[in-house]
Amino acid sequence: MKRIVPAVLLIIGLGFAPLSYGVTKHIPEGSRLISVYYGRFSGEMTLVNGIIHIELYQTPEGKKLFTGVLEQEDTGDSVLFRGELKGNTLKGTFDAPVHGTFSGQLSDSARQLSGTFESLELRDGTWKARKEH
Repeated sequence: MKRIVPAVLLIIGLGFAPLSYGVTKHIPEGSRLISVYYGRFSGEMTLVNGIIHIELYQTPEGKKLFTGVLEQEDTGDSVLFRGELKGNTLKGTFDAPVHGTFSGQLSDSARQLSGTFESLELRDGTWKARKEH
């Protein structure tokens, strides 16, 4: 029994490693944080609603990339996503194990973001966020 508990904890820990590693790897070294946005999301499923957090970065080459998280308020479960901002349009994908797309628009004033997400696991949803930083 003593050997089983550490093995189970190791397996559970390894299951979470790719999520955090993927977001960090998506933003190249030397990139700078441009803006941080917070807001709310809601989905088709009854329990899918909560808080959205998006960070926008500029790479040394001038690309604008974003990372973010949807966190369900009731359970604390979260899903990571990432992508690129081209012009005023965000396009991205969710990190495994969730599969789907994430899209949105940056307002002309750059103070607000809004958009949609589509996923087999989460179904479809909408989101809005305001600039905090």
